[in-house]
Formats: sequence, C-alpha cells, structure tokens
Amino acid sequence: MRRTFFYFILIMNLAFFGDGEVFAKTSVVASIPPLTYFVERIGGSLVEVKTLIPKGSSPEVYEPTFKQLLALAEAKICVLVGGNLFPAEKKFLHFIEKKKDRIIIDFAMKAGAIKDDPHIWLYFPAVMRLSAEITTALVEKNPEEEAYLKNNFLNLQDDLNKTEDYIKRILRPYRGKAFLVYHPAWGYFARHFGLEQIAVEKEGKSVSAADLSRVIYIAKKRGIKTLFVQKGFDTRSARFIAQEIGANLVETDPLAQDWLTNVRSFAETLKGVLR
Repeated sequence: MRRTFFYFILIMNLAFFGDGEVFAKTSVVASIPPLTYFVERIGGSLVEVKTLIPKGSSPEVYEPTFKQLLALAEAKICVLVGGNLFPAEKKFLHFIEKKKDRIIIDFAMKAGAIKDDPHIWLYFPAVMRLSAEITTALVEKNPEEEAYLKNNFLNLQDDLNKTEDYIKRILRPYRGKAFLVYHPAWGYFARHFGLEQIAVEKEGKSVSAADLSRVIYIAKKRGIKTLFVQKGFDTRSARFIAQEIGANLVETDPLAQDWLTNVRSFAETLKGVLR
C-alpha cells in the first residue's frame, strides 16, 4: 500500500506540474458505469472514458487499481455520484482537486440527492440535469466541437424523454403499489413513477433480525411474491426472506452501463410482478 501510494503521489505531481496530456481525446473519469454511459453518449468520438468502479464490482468494497488512479490523475473531467454519499468515491476524493484545469461534476450536489441514498443516477430528472452539465463541461474542453456535442445531447435527451414516457405509460395502472428489494437501490425510480420501494437493507447498515421480521410481515400482508436482489451482492438473507414469504428472487443491476435499456427492462419486470 505504501509503495502504491508513493507511485500515485509521483504521478499526481507529474500531472499537476506537467502538461498532463496522455490522450488525444478528452480524458474523462466516471466513478460508475451508468455515468460512463452518459459521457459516451454526449462525447462520442471526442472522449476517452475510464470507469473507476467496473461492471460487476461492489461499490461498498471496491479498491481502485493503480492504472485507474493514473487515469484519474490525467483526467480533464471527473463525473462523480458525489454528495459524499458513495463509499468507493471517498477513497480517492482527496486526490481529485489537485489539478487546476480539471472540471469536477458532482452529480448529487447538482441534482439534490436524498440523504443517505446515493442511487440518484436512477432518477430521470437528475439524469437530465447531469447530461446538461456533462455537455457544458465537454464544450468547455472542446469549444470547436460545440455543435457536435449539443446534437449528441439533444439525441440523448430525446431518448430519455421517450423512455420516461414509456415507463410512465406501462406503470401508470400500478401507482401506489409496492415492490420489495433487498438493497434499496430503486428509491428515486419508485418515487418518480408513483411506486413504493420496501427495502430489507438500510443503506450502509447491517440487517437485524427485527428488520427481517418486519419485512416478512409487510410482504405477507401485502401479498408480495417477488424480491429483487442486486447483482453481485450476497443473497443468503434474501433467500431466507423469499422462502418465508413464498417469493421468487429476481436479480437487477442498478449499476448496468446501458442505462436506458436497464431502466426500461426493470420497468417491464415490475409491470409483470406488481399486484
């Protein structure tokens, strides 16, 4: 760890005092795959995006690699969940502001996150604002490509609007209905579309026996027969709950990179299980 830290400080110094130009394209670091998706949709051929927490990794325990820290040192733009909400980001936040010409986009601060819920990238209005912020940052770094970047932004905005309208249409008959999740990742999504998320786990806290009993009681009372679990998380407690209430386990991935396809697919799954 000491050796890695020494090398990283050396790289940061080189990036800070040198020109730091490694990529011909605008170098961007995004903390999670969905944020990478938004940057790539807008930046297109102008950006080189590195994701700090790769697909299939748990943000709770992931440690960035030396190569990723190097990319962070050279990045012209950093797109973060932010708001001091995301555990993995806290491990490298104190390195990010060392470079004077770097633009930092703090998603949660821009979009108004709910306290203790970092999953704001699953909230359509927030994604709209984030996309505009990314566009502004990329135009600042590539002023000669403003028309190209704004056209990409408008195309993304159109896709977001169409997907949002589609989800509203298919979930409208179920407004007020509840769905059960183990990890509370879909709270923003539920609020936006008039649904209720019942979560076993409280963000960042272990699940007690009382929590399990409470959730089992609620699920039985409301006739819930599906428990959503997050890809990559331990499902032992979830399997116990599912057995107790006679429910099926359905895996979701709130960190999937293909954001539009992912939220659309989740909505269609909800439509099939809500009662």
